Amino acid sequence: RDLKLDADRDLSDLGMHGIKVIDGCQELDGETRAFGLSKDFKEGVLFLTYATLIGAGGKGKKSRADQIVDWCGGEAFDGTLILDECHKAKNFVIGDADGSTKTSKCVIELQTKMPKARVVYSSATGVTELGNLAYCERLGLWGPGSPFSDFEAFHKTVSKRGVFFLEMLSMELKRAGAYVSRGLSFNSAEFQTVEVGLTPEQIGIYDDACRLWHEVRVQLTLAIEATNSKSRVMSQYWGSHQRFFRQLCVSFKVERVCDEAKQAMDDGCAIVIGLQTTGAAGMERRLNNGFGAGAAFLSSAREC
Repeated sequence: RDLKLDADRDLSDLGMHGIKVIDGCQELDGETRAFGLSKDFKEGVLFLTYATLIGAGGKGKKSRADQIVDWCGGEAFDGTLILDECHKAKNFVIGDADGSTKTSKCVIELQTKMPKARVVYSSATGVTELGNLAYCERLGLWGPGSPFSDFEAFHKTVSKRGVFFLEMLSMELKRAGAYVSRGLSFNSAEFQTVEVGLTPEQIGIYDDACRLWHEVRVQLTLAIEATNSKSRVMSQYWGSHQRFFRQLCVSFKVERVCDEAKQAMDDGCAIVIGLQTTGAAGMERRLNNGFGAGAAFLSSAREC
């Protein structure tokens, strides 16, 4: 409800007075008479949540997605479809419709059934990995007129090219006018670096880990020499080594972060804690492969 009021305010601020903002499909239901929808609700801005979008629509009724398509005018609709916080639709599993979320499938369905609609994808975290792009069909990266027949072909090719190619892809989208990225200003922002001292127990854990990884490296070196192997095992070793110690260092900081946050709340401040490189993607891959199924606790450090 509050978001709908915000939409009313924003339209008014833009000078678009008199444009009706319809509060979801529920309001459409309430204004539907025996002879159809009342005149005042046939045009305007239909504002709804993703929870409403995936709704079934009730017994004997169309799905909410179909109701929205009908209200817009079906295939002939050439208005604007704005998907705010569109990362809600990013969990689409290639080749596994049952494993995809209802939201991702409904967002793709809307774009398919309204091929002339102008689509705006708006999010601060729209894509965290390449597979999250599946719902962004209007970017023109796959489909008719592009080098790739579908998203699966696009994903299979591009995922092999690494981070550099993804950066080039972002630059190309920006050049074509399909991608706009903005950041918040840091004017008047302040920051400080807090040094976290290690406890004797943490120092012991770190030293034990160092000895363990050193021994693993020694044994791997001996094994490579004995087998005359030319595999990439040492490359994998150093990659796992880096991930392990990164997460170990992060874990050492948790207690201090909690203390700082509690003190800030006592001082009347609002707390935002940012987490980067959490290992969530790696953990999800292992879970999809059946690793750790049914476990009460699973650490992403095991990806090492």
